[in-house]
Order: sequence, then structure tokens, then C-alpha cells
Amino acid sequence: MSERMSASIVSAEKIVLQEDVESILLPGMMGDFMVLPNHGDCISSLRPGFLEAETEKNEKKRLFISGGIIEVLNNNISVLVDSAIPEEEVNSSLLSEYIKELEQKLGSETVINKDDIELRKSDFNEVIKSLQNR
Repeated sequence: MSERMSASIVSAEKIVLQEDVESILLPGMMGDFMVLPNHGDCISSLRPGFLEAETEKNEKKRLFISGGIIEVLNNNISVLVDSAIPEEEVNSSLLSEYIKELEQKLGSETVINKDDIELRKSDFNEVIKSLQNR
């Protein structure tokens, strides 16, 4: 492709990726979606799942993200995530820790967004299933 997109993926801890990409596949709240050059401007929420960026060198960088937001504006992609972990470091026990945290929140008397937390918990369970099917 002749068109480029500048991608920046930032977690709470660090800049995870900052380079030109050919495409980026993201876990959107309503399903996975891909951003290609000249994509329309948008802002969207992201659910827990795998993000896959294809660099100009045809390398695929796959990261597990625990949720976040994306902004696409004039071929510039900004992704802000809670956490981003390289695929090779993701395992069921790590994801189970996220699920435990969500279950603790659900047990709190002050929680008001139980449905959102249940959906997020379901997303983590789906990722665990996908890891087992590799």
C-alpha cells in the first residue's frame, strides 16, 4: 500500500507501539474491526481482546489489551489502553487475575455498573477460550 497510517498505542505504563502501519485490527465493543489507510475519522471503545498491527515491513505485532479507546483522525491512529501485553506473554492464569479483580468489584455494594463488568468478564473468558484453541 502506498498510503501510510501513523499508529500510537499507549498504556498506563508506557508507549507500546509508535510507528507507521499498513492496517490495525481491533477488538471493538460491537465486534472486531479493521482500520486501513483513509479510514473515516472516528472514536470508539475497545473491549478486552487481541489487537493486531501490520507494519510496513509486513510484520504482525499482536497484543492483548484489557480495554481502552481508539481515535482515528487523518490517517493518525491513537489507541489508549489500560494495559497491553505481547501475545507470547499472555496466558490463562494472567487473564484469570483480571477476572478475579472484576469479581471483587461485582461483590462491592457500591458498584453501579454491574452489567458492564459482567460483559467485560465475559470478554476475558472468551480470550481464555481462544488461547486454549491455539
